[in-house]
Amino acid sequence: DSPRDIFWPTSNYLANLAYTTFQQRRLLKEKIVYLNDRQEQDVDRDGFQEDVDGGATMDGIGGAWDWVKERVNADNPLYVYLVGKGTPMGLEVSPGEVLTATQLGTWLDEVESSTGTQATLIVEAAHAGNFIRDLSSQGRKVIGSTGPGLAFYQAEGYMSFSQYFLTDLYQGKSLQEAFLHTNKILRNLPGGFRDQRPGLEAEGNVIANQPGDYLLTMDAFIGAPFELGDLSPQIKAGSLSSVAGGAGKRVVTQTAPISEDGFGPRLKLAKPLAQQGVEISARIDDAEGNLKVVRAMIIPPESDSLSSLTGYPEVELASDGGNKWSGVYSDFLEEGVYPVIIYAIDGAGNAAEPLRTTVLVEPPPPLPTGDFNGDGLVDFADFFMFADQFGGSDPAYDLDGSGQVDFGDFFLFADAFGGPLGKLLELAEEMLVLPTSYELGVPYPNPFNSEVVVRYTLPGESAVELVVYNELGQVVRRLVEGHQGMGHHRVMWDGRDGDGRQLATGMYVVRMRAGEWRSDGSRPTDLRFQKVQKVVFLK
Repeated sequence: DSPRDIFWPTSNYLANLAYTTFQQRRLLKEKIVYLNDRQEQDVDRDGFQEDVDGGATMDGIGGAWDWVKERVNADNPLYVYLVGKGTPMGLEVSPGEVLTATQLGTWLDEVESSTGTQATLIVEAAHAGNFIRDLSSQGRKVIGSTGPGLAFYQAEGYMSFSQYFLTDLYQGKSLQEAFLHTNKILRNLPGGFRDQRPGLEAEGNVIANQPGDYLLTMDAFIGAPFELGDLSPQIKAGSLSSVAGGAGKRVVTQTAPISEDGFGPRLKLAKPLAQQGVEISARIDDAEGNLKVVRAMIIPPESDSLSSLTGYPEVELASDGGNKWSGVYSDFLEEGVYPVIIYAIDGAGNAAEPLRTTVLVEPPPPLPTGDFNGDGLVDFADFFMFADQFGGSDPAYDLDGSGQVDFGDFFLFADAFGGPLGKLLELAEEMLVLPTSYELGVPYPNPFNSEVVVRYTLPGESAVELVVYNELGQVVRRLVEGHQGMGHHRVMWDGRDGDGRQLATGMYVVRMRAGEWRSDGSRPTDLRFQKVQKVVFLK
């Protein structure tokens, strides 16, 4: 028990959970010796700090065996539950003190030989598999929370081998049932938990997890052989939904516990949407009405744990007053797969079987045409940005690549527009001066001596001719001939004829003829609109 020992809160929680579980299995205080460095604890919440019998030291452990020898017999078997910080050498009891498998084996052999009973040893620690290797003996049952490697713990041990193993033992499941169920949960948990290798050895041959081991523990129970029934909370459903997206937002739901489905459905979100947050919800039934912890653990991509204390991000889920719990997590910052594990613990320490869903953060899709603000929508906000650039040459708004932000770009924008088109056209007529009729403007400058600009307007896709005549009515230059899109157009005339020859000083007539253009390419018989403008050329 030291502020410098970051593992202490986890080991203390799990040791206390083991103590209260044994009590619930009708092993009274008088039949339990509990060693813990924090001796002033009311572990069973009966109002008295008398649950811890002594400090967890080598002297304390050594002295406990005399107490054990006086009480263990065929009718009162021995259960040893060790929780702590494991090392390859053994269990770290205190600074400088390590309980080795050799020392523990000596004590167990003495008790078993003097009492004629075989012990059940359960070790919750990193490298617990070494105890199976060194303490395997005929008739002795040895369970390790992991193999020779690390054991993993999330959030004070709320997600760990012992949390689920003790929950099952509390309900009256056999060692075999509790072990197999817990092992399956760990196998399906992502992150470091999947690499944890719990072991059960009962045949005395050192090899764990064999059919014979399971057969010998099928009828082995902690304490009295009765079942309480499943009093643990039940996560009936879990769901993920994007915070952004309105009524059309995506939702995925999982109803199977993790032992039945180790992957669950995926909520696929583009990175910009995921970064706005995901609502994580759970529907939980709790027979006791005493939920203590409801959380979601999120495992970021490429986050293999190199420490027993995993430290994965979590979000607290809050109750709506009924059986729905929810919270929002917003740190989906990188692309990749984020397993989301929902778990719950009640006030008695019973754990719901976790439930898994997954958030898959994908690269942002190509922005739709006209989505200038990058929010995934083409709406009025984008139109106002477009209107500010209309008439300019910003390539971000030049949708048709013509070099000019004009009506050709507006119509591409209108095709992609997701709102009411009528309102868009009203705004365009007001803000972009949307053409509503044919028009031929007055040439400028007039008179001119080098170039003159002729402006004209088309209210829709049209066939159009723009021709310059001299005072005799002869054609001297065809400025425009063909079809053009709706919009305000202009053309330059440099005072030369169609062959590039300089014309004489004088008055000329610019004549515009236009009519509806047919998509099949056929020329209309009547260019109904006709208008002329005079212009004077001075050399």
